[in-house]
Amino acid sequence: MIPQNHPDSRLSQFLATIGFARILRAAGIHRAAVGIAPRIVVQFLLGLIFTQRNFWRWLETRPSDEVPFGKDVVYRFLNDPRWNWRRVLSHVAREVYRHVRPLSQHVAVFALDDSLYDRSRSKGVELMGPVFDHAAQRMRRGFRWLVLVWTDGHTIIPSDFALLTTQKADQRQPAHAGIPPESPGAARRREALLPAPTVAVELIQQALKNGLHAAYVVCDRWFTTPTLIRRIEDETGCEVIG
Repeated sequence: MIPQNHPDSRLSQFLATIGFARILRAAGIHRAAVGIAPRIVVQFLLGLIFTQRNFWRWLETRPSDEVPFGKDVVYRFLNDPRWNWRRVLSHVAREVYRHVRPLSQHVAVFALDDSLYDRSRSKGVELMGPVFDHAAQRMRRGFRWLVLVWTDGHTIIPSDFALLTTQKADQRQPAHAGIPPESPGAARRREALLPAPTVAVELIQQALKNGLHAAYVVCDRWFTTPTLIRRIEDETGCEVIG
């Protein structure tokens, strides 16, 4: 029996509160396709994070009866392009927002951040390309990581993210062949080739459509070009603070 204050117990309670099994079904992730209840796989992977355990180390040391599935199930589960993980994230964000927003009357904002997702040690990651590392002032290999969160100064809710790459085909790794063109995975790959300002506006629009509300967008100074400020204000109704 898991103690009530154990991280796995609290995680299970949280997932039940937000109706996580229903959220997975809405994203097309169901038992018939996975072979096991997908909530169990997700809860296991999240549990590794919250208990500061590494998946690869766990594979080497796990008791044979700890979970009712093997690493092949995890690989297929995470890499299947049919699963709409963006919808999962947006629905989780909406449920958390619905629970926490009535508890605070503070002014809320969307925070837009642009970071480096460094994959310099990798060789064959699809669509990986050169990215400028502003902290180190040098080029690296990886992705431009665009993240949007909602916050009222006390609570932070991750709303959406996008991994972007160079638009120059000769400088990036090719995408994998055989991805169903109408799948969420294919849509993510097309998005990775779009300009960052276009994706930034789309992330904000999707958050508003998802039911998260904020009057302002807070962002780093390299987002505060007159063109992008005008687009955000005209297309989302949010004012920009940079």
